[in-house]
Amino acid sequence: MPGQKLVPLVLTDDERGALEALARRRKTSQALAEHAKIVLACAENAGTEPVTAVAARFGVSREMARKWRSRFLEKRLDGLADAPRPGAPKKSTREVLAFLGSQAARSHYLDPRCIAFLVEKRAETAAARDL
Repeated sequence: MPGQKLVPLVLTDDERGALEALARRRKTSQALAEHAKIVLACAENAGTEPVTAVAARFGVSREMARKWRSRFLEKRLDGLADAPRPGAPKKSTREVLAFLGSQAARSHYLDPRCIAFLVEKRAETAAARDL
């Protein structure tokens, strides 16, 4: 039984330029650059490059190549970023640094064990407040 017919992935000139820039930029995360490269490869051959061939070229699973192809078709460039992870949001680095700065102002020296203790104590206090 032949594979399902692919919906052509056609890129505008602006989209192609943006994807190529993401794939080349040094400051782009590796994951985002890989997503951009996968989409660019899927757009070859009038947008009908087989997902299996793209997956083999980049050393990823067919499911991963299919995922980024379909996300791009659905959301265009906005679909290339990873979705947020489940669970509690990460603590802001700025918030932690501000807390440590306020503690350091009270003391002239904070050794690493003291910093770890203060951060843990602050997390426990915050968790107790949330109850």
